[in-house]
Amino acid sequence: MPGADTSPDPAQLQRWWQEHSELDSRVEELVATIADQNVSGARAALEELSLAMEAHLSVEEDVYFPLVEALSHAHASSLRQARLAHIEVRANLDVIRERLSQAELAAARGVLRTLLDRFRTHEQLEAQLITDLQAAPRT
Repeated sequence: MPGADTSPDPAQLQRWWQEHSELDSRVEELVATIADQNVSGARAALEELSLAMEAHLSVEEDVYFPLVEALSHAHASSLRQARLAHIEVRANLDVIRERLSQAELAAARGVLRTLLDRFRTHEQLEAQLITDLQAAPRT
C-alpha cells in the first residue's frame, strides 16, 4: 500500500528473536532424550520440535521476510540464504524422523548436529537482519 509505514515494529522483532530461544529449549529436550537412549521420548521431542520449528519458519516466510523485503532490497541475498536454510532445516527434520523410526539414535544424533549447525548459522544471519532493521530509520 503506497505510503504505508513498513518500518519494523520493535515488539515483532523481539518476538521473532524470542521464538529462537523457545526452539533452543525444544532442541535441548530432543538432545537429552537421544542421549538417554529413549527412542519414544526422542520421537515425541522431535515432533514437538518439528511443530514449533514449522510454525516459526512459516511466520518468518509469511511475515518477517516480506517485511524485510519491503524495507530494503539490500537484504535480498540474506533472505535467499535464509529461505535455503529453511529448506535444509525441514529436510534434516525429515531425516531425523526417519532415523528415529528405525531406532538409529547415533545416526539421528549426527543429523541433529548438522541441523543445529545450520540453524545456528541461520540464527546469526537473522540476528544481523534484526540489528539492521532496528537501526533503520523509522518512516
